[in-house]
Amino acid sequence: MARILGFYDGMNPATGTLVNPKARRPKETHAYDFHELRRVMGPLPEPAATIFAVAAFAGLRPSEIQGLQWPDYREAEFKDLEGEITV
Repeated sequence: MARILGFYDGMNPATGTLVNPKARRPKETHAYDFHELRRVMGPLPEPAATIFAVAAFAGLRPSEIQGLQWPDYREAEFKDLEGEITV
């Protein structure tokens, strides 16, 4: 995506990499749908509901979530747009 957007013009750094043949096969996972997430989030008090929403919808790794600070969030300039989290 960075190349498509013009932020990176070098070669793909993952080119020529291999998966360790001794690596364990990934376990099967389950992705919750929107309604399941809302059902879990509904009864949570703040700030737990906000923390859960960020974890569920932002697509961040646990370490990225742990490193978030309020200055990383920017409100949208217009009411019909959503805010932005910078990681």
